[in-house]
Amino acid sequence: MINKALLVTFFVLAAISVTAQKPLTEDAIEKRLLTPYDNYFAADREMIYTQFNKSRYITGDDIWFTSWVLNPVNKRLSFKTTKLYVELWSAEKKIVSRKILLVKAGTASNFIHIEDSLAPGTYCFRAYTNWMRNFYDEKEFNSQITVLGPTGKSTKTDIPVHKGKKDLATKSNDTIKPLIKPDFDIQFLPESGHFIEGIDNVIGFKVTDPYGRGVLVKGKVVDSTNNEMLSFTTNKLGMTNFTIANASSQTFRSIIELPNGSKREIKLPKTERQGVAINVNSYLPDVVWVRLQINELTRSLNQSYFLMIHANGVMFNNYKIGFSTSPSVQFRIKKKDLGNGIIYATLFNEHFTPVAERIFYNQRTTQKGNLSLSATAMSNDTIKLTVTATDSLSKAEVAKLSLSVLPEGTSMNDFQSNFQAESLLRPALKGDIENARYYFEKKNTERAIAIDNLLLTQGWRKYDWPEIAKNNNKFVYPSEVGFTINGGVKNWLKNKPEVKSRISLISPKNNLFLFSMVDSVGEFKFPELFLVDSSNIIASASSAKGANWNRVLQMAIPEAELTAPVFNQILSEPLKEDEIEEDIPNMTKEIIQLREIVITAQKKNLFAGDMYVGMMSRQFVLTKDNYMQYTDIEQVLMRNFNVMVKMDGDGQYQFNMGRGGTQKPILTIDGTRVGEPIEILSFPLNLVEAIAVDKSGTSMGIGGGGGVIAIVTRKTPLFTMNTDATNMKRLLVKGYTAPKEYFEPRYLVQPENPDFAKYASIYWKSELVTDSTGVASFKFKVSQPLKSLVIRAEGINFYGLIFLHEEMLVLPKRD
Repeated sequence: MINKALLVTFFVLAAISVTAQKPLTEDAIEKRLLTPYDNYFAADREMIYTQFNKSRYITGDDIWFTSWVLNPVNKRLSFKTTKLYVELWSAEKKIVSRKILLVKAGTASNFIHIEDSLAPGTYCFRAYTNWMRNFYDEKEFNSQITVLGPTGKSTKTDIPVHKGKKDLATKSNDTIKPLIKPDFDIQFLPESGHFIEGIDNVIGFKVTDPYGRGVLVKGKVVDSTNNEMLSFTTNKLGMTNFTIANASSQTFRSIIELPNGSKREIKLPKTERQGVAINVNSYLPDVVWVRLQINELTRSLNQSYFLMIHANGVMFNNYKIGFSTSPSVQFRIKKKDLGNGIIYATLFNEHFTPVAERIFYNQRTTQKGNLSLSATAMSNDTIKLTVTATDSLSKAEVAKLSLSVLPEGTSMNDFQSNFQAESLLRPALKGDIENARYYFEKKNTERAIAIDNLLLTQGWRKYDWPEIAKNNNKFVYPSEVGFTINGGVKNWLKNKPEVKSRISLISPKNNLFLFSMVDSVGEFKFPELFLVDSSNIIASASSAKGANWNRVLQMAIPEAELTAPVFNQILSEPLKEDEIEEDIPNMTKEIIQLREIVITAQKKNLFAGDMYVGMMSRQFVLTKDNYMQYTDIEQVLMRNFNVMVKMDGDGQYQFNMGRGGTQKPILTIDGTRVGEPIEILSFPLNLVEAIAVDKSGTSMGIGGGGGVIAIVTRKTPLFTMNTDATNMKRLLVKGYTAPKEYFEPRYLVQPENPDFAKYASIYWKSELVTDSTGVASFKFKVSQPLKSLVIRAEGINFYGLIFLHEEMLVLPKRD
């Protein structure tokens, strides 16, 4: 970051009045703006880009994805958070799927299945971390997913299709009302947030159709006497800008010709009597020109201003501004002195209140690397795809990549955004960005103007400065590194915290056997735990000597949950130019495969997964009939196995197996070895299915000379217990979803059918990492009828170099 002592530049172009400037002393600027700004951005932010294997899906399909967690300042992968929430929502505010994923080295991958019965239409995919909630609106976590449903086309196939049920997708389609915008959305947005009397105002203009797509329109602006002042035409994304010179206080109107032949008459925003505007020209190759204008009424107040040029916690230039000799001030900034991406120009008055802001785009360096692909034919229709990653100078790069493999002729590769566009445009732009990749496909004046129009019309002008000025750097939502289990213990007779309590936490599936004393208010916490989905956590509270009868345990696993997203449900996509209406076949509908199997009765081996339980072990199964005979595991061991429990001089429990000697028995829970007797003894009896004991000393060789005590747990309690009056608590964990390797969908249509090429998936490779030579490879199968593939790859290296590659790959000849 540039030294703040060098940031404040005093203009000699305009003599700055010395009156009414006490707040703008360097000390005040440092204390009121620069230091709070540094503190506010001291904690790293996070943003997410999600890469999908298809641009749209069909019912019965699987949404495969990789989410990349980035630091928006340096555009590098973020290694801070390890917990990512991903959700799929319907427009009826019903959650279709929710998963918690483990983020490793900035990435997380998985899939969401789309049931055949799901109605076609638009769905909301949402990905976020808990930490992100401190900085962004919930709407910024959303991506829209299009799901197509069959339209009744008959498909020739050898796979039987069950005709007994009604087509649920069609039925759902008939009952859902489309929640789309009823009309064109037309907006006029002044350049730096204000339409000011007496100066030249640049106005951004944007128009979208009812489906949110920008459209090409013509328009004109007229004054209050219907005199035409100017005319304009939008680009294909529905955006442009125009200038109203020396604006007066009259009402301005615009008459717009829409693509459907109708016209709209829209009033422009009312002009403001006071204000300062920021104008930016960033089209030139090496410099950015900045001009500030003030109207005469505001100028007569003889105030000073402070302009900060910054982005995401980095201050590039700061200027004191005065208008004592001229109503405008302009200067230029070298692009090489600014960061890469979106830059903010924020103007403050003498009270350090933001009065105008303009964002602009600066491309200083190339951020894209290069990928090359080669395919090798192997046996059994297997293709080996080799990927090579290099920088712009052909130097090998270690990169992490995700690749989608689709058939030639696919209609599922119409992606509107990409890694580069999202990393550069977010989070400064809000809402859906139509065809974000368009702005970076070429580097020319047309695209530069298009980006500027996008920033004029969709840039975020929500000032965070009141929050920044608080200078407290406190955040509501903590960063989550794994799961946290917390709770408290009360004496149920006195209804007061039981501070002399010990907490035992057991989860064999998560390999957790933890102990902790409660704090001075009877509370406890187990932080940074790795917990798998659908596992169980069992905790119990007791005194140091094991007493538990008077304790009530409360326990929870905090989880970030947001309200249902609000978005536009579109039941059928509007056709683009030169498109014909699609006739979509049943691709996966109601495929049922049954294999012939022979069922033989066999007694269930409850200890089948426990390598320590052998033929010499005796087993006891707890049932509803015998459960009430015992109060705890100690009694079960004593009565059924003659195993006694004693406490040594240090207060530690020991098992007396009745064999003599000092060797301790092996202890296991659900096949996982544990270390301390208390881990067995504190386990809730209600959750134990069976206990096995081997006193022979022959299990596991010398290591098993002390014998074996093993328990196997139940998935559901034997009896329902009143948790408000017990010292034990069992939780079913919504933990990390297990990673999944890509599995090929089983389609109704065969590769020979043209519909296969249009809608099917071939392969998805997530998180492929190239080696030090920049090379990595993977294998997948491709049916003989397919002669070429569409490969789409995205990724990033450690230093933020982004990789984008799309190629039609002709397959080598296969035997």
